[in-house]
Formats: sequence, structure tokens, C-alpha cells
Amino acid sequence: MLEKIMHNMDVVTPSDIERAIQRTFKDYRLPIVILEVDATYDYIGYYEPHIDKKLSGFGYSDRTDGYHVLKFDTAKQVSPTGIAFKKYQQDNFYDVALCREHLPVADRPPAEERFVPRPMLIENGWEPATILSTAPTGVPPRLARPEFDYDKVHADVKALIPMNEHFESRLAQWRDFIARRPNDDASYAAVELPQWMGHTRRPANGAQGTSAAEIARSTVLASTIAVRQPRTVVSAAYNGAEGNADRAARAADDAEAAGIVETEPLEAGTWAFVKVKYPEPSPNDTGSAGCRIPLILVQLAADFGDVDTTLAESKIKVSWWEPAPAHGRYDGDWRRWRNAQRQQHESEEERGSIALTDVKFTREAELASGVRRLNKKTKERLAETNMARVSLYSQYSSGPPS
Repeated sequence: MLEKIMHNMDVVTPSDIERAIQRTFKDYRLPIVILEVDATYDYIGYYEPHIDKKLSGFGYSDRTDGYHVLKFDTAKQVSPTGIAFKKYQQDNFYDVALCREHLPVADRPPAEERFVPRPMLIENGWEPATILSTAPTGVPPRLARPEFDYDKVHADVKALIPMNEHFESRLAQWRDFIARRPNDDASYAAVELPQWMGHTRRPANGAQGTSAAEIARSTVLASTIAVRQPRTVVSAAYNGAEGNADRAARAADDAEAAGIVETEPLEAGTWAFVKVKYPEPSPNDTGSAGCRIPLILVQLAADFGDVDTTLAESKIKVSWWEPAPAHGRYDGDWRRWRNAQRQQHESEEERGSIALTDVKFTREAELASGVRRLNKKTKERLAETNMARVSLYSQYSSGPPS
């Protein structure tokens, strides 16, 4: 945004930059306050020894979209610890489930049914938590003074801005700006953080006007599902059991909906098929996107260690095999999948992605060319109705299992 504004402005001095920032956010509801900060403090070193080592579950990851609100509740009106997180800003968040995975497991329709988007009213309460186990004392120490040559800045300014009456005021701005900067250890040690000076803060009760709850009530439909956001934040105040149970239930249902119904412990060193996802091919792709067979053959690790292989989210080490040729099929040859260094690909995959276990071959040992072929029973299992929805066996085989 700022770059687009500056593209059409004459930006030469620090005040020009401030003017561009103000113009960029001219429609923002709160006033824009720009403060000069020269002091750099070691906040990481100051707070790190005191942070609750259990604190987790509030950030953004591949499994969650994170929490949007952190409240320092000094009056302890919503949290006995004085700290609370909330996933959404509203107490009642109105949303729409666009696929069955967006719904709580208990409210999901059968996987084979056509899904119709469902409105959701999410009850979103405060989750008490702790951030600091102990309170730090004193003030954060300053970091070392940044190595920055303001004399060179002054020389550059004089070289770039013409020395004439029209530009004298701009040169004076730069001289004043540079004079305010700490250019040695003594002046840096005397610098303090800028004071807020009573500038307008964000309203404590959020935006005024029609509340989210009133909007939700006015648009609620007969099909609306009431959902309670599970407690997910882990700290000394709570162990995150609700969030863990919700994630496990969702993962298990996702696996079952995909035709992955096995929940028995895995046997080390055996063979399985893993469900894989491919990037969408480009509109102009003419078949060059490579192999897109839905299930890929893997050999499970010889030892799982202390991993619980019944949990969908558990990570399982596997060695990869690919259909040969690269655009091959289930009832063709399978060969070791090697990288550019001719080493076999290995990775850790979630237990929930393993679609079929107890995979067997026509021979226990590899064939003469180092490949393997599935036996008839394994191909029949891949072609069964439930599994065929995942394997697309008829599309990636030369015919019925034989």
C-alpha cells in the first residue's frame, strides 16, 4: 500500500515519508501516530527465562488458523490468571462451513452425501492462560548500538539534493533528523523509548455500532449449527485436552471419510499405501504434470520407537516406492523412488494418511530388476468400493484385479 502511494509522491525527506504513511492510512478509524525509536532493547533475553515453558496452542500452523485476541486482564474479570486468549474477536462468531471438514465431527453429514454449506454460530469464550511463570525485575538491557554511519547519510543527502534555495529547507530537515540520532555509545546510552503522550488508543470495547452477535441473530437460518470453540491454549493454567481431543476426532473422521478406516497399531517393516495430494495442474497442462496416482507404495520403518501408531496425527517414517514408469499404475511394476543423488526418498508421514496396510506382493523378494508387483489380493482390496473412492483403481490400472 505504502509503495503505491509513494510511487506518485515526491518523497525526499523524513517528513515526506511520514506524509506518505498518513496518506496510506487516511481512511483508518484511529489516528496514525509516528514515533521515532532509537533505543533497541533485549526483550528476548529479558523475558525468555520467565516465559511459561508449557505455553502453546495459540499460534498459526498447518493445523490451526491461530488466535486473534490476547487480553491482559489486570482486574481478573475474565481470567483468574490475568491473561486470556480468544480465537475470534466476537463472543459469538458467525461463519459458514463450506465443506464437511469445517464442521465439528458430531455435526458432519455422512461422507457420501452431497455437502450443502451450513451457517455456524461459534460460541467463543475467553481461555485463561499464563504467559510468564515468574515476573522479571528491572528493565530490559539495551542491545549493542547498531553500526550505522550517520555522517555518511549526511554526505549522501548533500550529494543527492541540489544545494540551492529551493531545497535548503529539505537539507535542513535532514540535518535536524540526523542531529537527533545517537551517533556514539554515550548518546545511545542516554536514549529512552518515546512516550505515548496520551495519544488515542484502540477502544477497550471494540468498534461501536451493531455488534457481531446482533448481526448473527438477524441473519440466522434454520440450518445454523451452534458450535463451541474448544479450549486449545496450553499453559500452566490448562493442559489443552479439549483442543487435543477435537484435533484427534477431526483427523480420525477425515481419515474415515477418505476410506482410511484402519486404526490398528502398525507393524514395523511392513508395506502400506499412503494417500498423497498433488498440486493442481495448470490450465494449459497437457499431461506433463507427472504421476498423479492417488496412493503411493511405502515401506514402514523397521522401528517406530515410542510412537503411538494408532493416533492419526502420529508421524511414521517411511521409504518411498513409485510406479514404473513414472506414469505407471497399481498393477504394474513398483520401483524404489530415488532422488537426484540416487538415494531412496524417505520422509515422516502422519498415520492418518496411511490408507492401506498389510500390502503383499507376488514374491517376498524383489524381482530380478529390483521391482515389486502387487499380488491379486492386494489389488482386490484397492478395488473394493470404499477403497476405490480413494485409490481410483479403475483409472490407474490396466483392468480388473487378476
